[in-house]
Amino acid sequence: MKAVRHIGYHTFPEIKDVDKPTPGPGEVLLKVAGAGACHSDVAIFHEFDEGLNPQMDPEFTLGHENTGWAEDLGEGVSGIEPGAAYLVYGPVGCGICRACTRGQDTYCENATEMDYAGIGLGRDGGMAEYVVVPARNLVPLGDADPINAAPLADAALTPYHAIKLALPKLNAVASTRSSSGSAGWA
Repeated sequence: MKAVRHIGYHTFPEIKDVDKPTPGPGEVLLKVAGAGACHSDVAIFHEFDEGLNPQMDPEFTLGHENTGWAEDLGEGVSGIEPGAAYLVYGPVGCGICRACTRGQDTYCENATEMDYAGIGLGRDGGMAEYVVVPARNLVPLGDADPINAAPLADAALTPYHAIKLALPKLNAVASTRSSSGSAGWA
């Protein structure tokens, strides 16, 4: 299959032929529908210097804003419907530490011990025909167009994740304040 590969620092990526990946336990193979590109992708190959982040040393497939259709499920995967469209949340933690089990992969306590910083960030990403991702990183798209939704994997899921973590829990007390002073307290 074809893939856009980060091959070296201060070097443009190349389109290369690579093997189609196979999902391992807890992973899903997606047929890529869309892969967004943002400044982070450019920074990896154009601005970063060797040694800045060894987790993103070449060579790997770029693309951390991805959508696709579930094609193959690895061992132990449930709740993912083959053929359905999904958006991929790019940050990938270890999945077992306290932060990861709370859904806070960006705060993974074992991040420095991992071989990559995320999907398309050291781990093969979605600028390819297929990508393998952890099943827990998939967000169902329902009727949304997966091709147009790809950039939302970064632009929308980052603030969504923060809002979700900040939502009040059952029986919690929350207050708000507006610019109108004490009348804005709730």
